[in-house]
Amino acid sequence: MSACSKTTPKHNIFLGIIIAKDGQEAVGSMGDDTPMAVMSSRVRTMYDYFRQQFAQVTNPPIDPLRENHVMSLATCIGREQNVFNETGGYADRVVFKSPILMYTDLKQLRELDQEHYYSEKVALNYNAEEGLKAAIERVCDEVVALVREKRAAFVILSDRNIDPALIPIPAAMAVGAVQKRLVEEQLRCDANIVVETASARDPHHFAVLIGLGATAIYPFLAYETIEQLVANKELDIDAMQAMLNYRKGINKGLFKIMSKMGISTVASYRSSKLFEGIGINQEVMELCFAGVTSRLQGAGFEEFQQDVLNNQRIAWLKRKPISHGGLLKYVHDGEYHAYNPDVVRNLQKAVTSGSYEDYKSFSSLVNDRAPSHLRDLLGLKYATESIDISEVEPAENLYWRFDTAAMSIGALSPEAHEALAIAMNRLGGQSNSGEGGEDPARFGTNKNSKIKQVASGRFGVTPHYLMNATVIQIKVAQGAKPGEGGIYLPSCACMSNVWLKRKRRQRASGINHPHNVMICTVDTLQTQVFPSIKNTMTL
Repeated sequence: MSACSKTTPKHNIFLGIIIAKDGQEAVGSMGDDTPMAVMSSRVRTMYDYFRQQFAQVTNPPIDPLRENHVMSLATCIGREQNVFNETGGYADRVVFKSPILMYTDLKQLRELDQEHYYSEKVALNYNAEEGLKAAIERVCDEVVALVREKRAAFVILSDRNIDPALIPIPAAMAVGAVQKRLVEEQLRCDANIVVETASARDPHHFAVLIGLGATAIYPFLAYETIEQLVANKELDIDAMQAMLNYRKGINKGLFKIMSKMGISTVASYRSSKLFEGIGINQEVMELCFAGVTSRLQGAGFEEFQQDVLNNQRIAWLKRKPISHGGLLKYVHDGEYHAYNPDVVRNLQKAVTSGSYEDYKSFSSLVNDRAPSHLRDLLGLKYATESIDISEVEPAENLYWRFDTAAMSIGALSPEAHEALAIAMNRLGGQSNSGEGGEDPARFGTNKNSKIKQVASGRFGVTPHYLMNATVIQIKVAQGAKPGEGGIYLPSCACMSNVWLKRKRRQRASGINHPHNVMICTVDTLQTQVFPSIKNTMTL
């Protein structure tokens, strides 16, 4: 497990408690306060170096829940033929409902007619002395030879057979490089790339592999982890059902990722390279990730190999426990979090006491930390000449320009939401209600938010709500933001007052997917939406 960067609580939460049990991803808060992978002092997986691209407005917008019937993960394995000249001989292809294979899927696939489904397995493990770049090039040569000389219909890239003397090529690197070489040799339509890997565990990992060119993926370690959890009585369902639930959850995640770009079939997403590589050296990008957007240089082959070696050394030490990781939540001696307990504690102390010394203690934890985000590498450029104080605008004249960010009730506690409104009203600025509604008891008081949002006519938008706004923000085409848009409230964790403000039935799961917030034409905005709001405000 350590050899492929698996960690104890993370894999238990993702694989066992949530995905394998419920068949869906865990729900988490928005934002990521951990360092970028290239700036982390911890070993991070290759997948963490990629960020998913998303359309600001998908055309047409796709909702992976309500419009799932127009989406498909159907995956074909077999040689591709001329689509303009169909014959009976072109039917030698196997169709899977999902690119995520079970053990029986891969086993049966390898036992099919060898004339049309001949396959070979290529090991991704190599000796460190060979070097990562040379090992990747060797794997590419092997795959080309198998497809061209032995007419392999699909090649299995596997990092299964680990050994103390060998280290694995990161699966994403291998897939990207093999895809590129097969295209260059004009062999990609003659062969498929199947990945048997221990490194893939959550939807983003699978999306990266598919986006780089993988036809199908068999995540053997994820399945074995689930079986272990069932054997240890940590899951109260049978192993087969747990693995089917896991695959169902990964499928849901893939649908959501595809929908962000308005893509309805996995065939269109495959090899689309809809990512941005952050912190990867140009030499690595050219060999393994050609076509992927990359604006920031960073780690090269030597650094990536060193990360794998660091994992390898720990993996074979029996006395060394599996790392706690700490990517999803702060754990002691885990990954750094910008909002760690020390920072939060000192901030609360400074706010409570009002002491400048306490504030300096807080600010030093933030300003003097090791660089973990790009902004930490930036500094202020001071003017060489000062200006007269009479030319400086008084602070009181600036306050009216201040607005708070739009944050809904539920994303913030009612107390924090009201505190922002009170502060901005006292200063003369404007607070923003967000799209989560507002308690009518706040209207006409210093707790009222002057800016109120209108999303899709839901979430507490009433005439009374609009009448108490100074500024109304209409979300015309919010589009597909990363994640769930921050408006996913599971029924088991909701506060009743949140539902009352949103005019929603209590104890029901609240989902307002960003794809459906309000997609309308300018004509609709002009003739229907704006007049309705204007008439309400002039009543």
